[in-house]
Amino acid sequence: MNTAPLSNSNIWLAYGGALIVLVVGTSVTYFLASTYPDRDYSNLRLRVRTWWMIVPALVVALSIGPPATVLLFAAASAVTLHEYLTFATHRNQPAPVLVVTYAAIPLLYALAYYRNESSLVTFVPAYCLLLASVIFSTHRGVHFRREICTLSLGIFLTVFSLSYIARLVTLANGVGLVVFLLMTTQLNDVSQYVWGKLFGRTPLAPTLSPNKTREGMLGGMLTTAALASLLGPLLTPMDSLISAVVGVVIALAGVAGDLTVSGLKRIAGVKDAGNLLPGHGGLFDRVDSLIYTAPLLFYGMLPWREMQYP
Repeated sequence: MNTAPLSNSNIWLAYGGALIVLVVGTSVTYFLASTYPDRDYSNLRLRVRTWWMIVPALVVALSIGPPATVLLFAAASAVTLHEYLTFATHRNQPAPVLVVTYAAIPLLYALAYYRNESSLVTFVPAYCLLLASVIFSTHRGVHFRREICTLSLGIFLTVFSLSYIARLVTLANGVGLVVFLLMTTQLNDVSQYVWGKLFGRTPLAPTLSPNKTREGMLGGMLTTAALASLLGPLLTPMDSLISAVVGVVIALAGVAGDLTVSGLKRIAGVKDAGNLLPGHGGLFDRVDSLIYTAPLLFYGMLPWREMQYP
């Protein structure tokens, strides 16, 4: 365990690293497009441009402090919940149902921000009972069971799970933990894609995500573990070995989140959750891994929660 005090300068070092990655990614994209003009790199260029919008927004919110970060991810939950309801429900929901569904966002994020942990855990089952009663009063017949399951799952995935990022940022070393979470989770997604394109042969879950391979998952897991071992001592109270283990867990959890959302989209018959982010699809497509990794990192940090920056 790393017991040395953490420095806020390490956070800015991580931001600088993210900037370098963006610059390198942009340069490589333009190099490929100019070197191989017969190949289509338009989707890759769109992905890189979108990251140029995402990363500054995250840096600004994290630099301002926990309130801005909580508001940013509450807004992200609102967008992802909207995307989920758009493709997962095949009818217009009555106004009372929508009001109760979206009201979960400020309530859950307030509980996360004010560190009301016991209420945060018990919120979803209690709230689903309220939602069930509202749905029952506005729906008739077989739609009741389908709608309560669909909407409850949407609240759990897009609001409850993502609200753990708001809970993380309020901990001691919270900004470092969130930066560690975001960088490892997103690098895992990117590295799995790259390793899969280069060496992927064996489908991982062909019925859920045909393009995901076992080789890509393994390559992403090793890459994420290596990055986590470097970032952990800089951004968190964990040493390199523990950080590497956490990186492996984050990689596996990221795959689980990706497959979960892929399964939901396949059931609904859609390729992307939306079109908000050029090259990526919807915001739900971009944060799918975080629905598993954020809660896992929060509870995994229990032994180190009271360690603080100087």
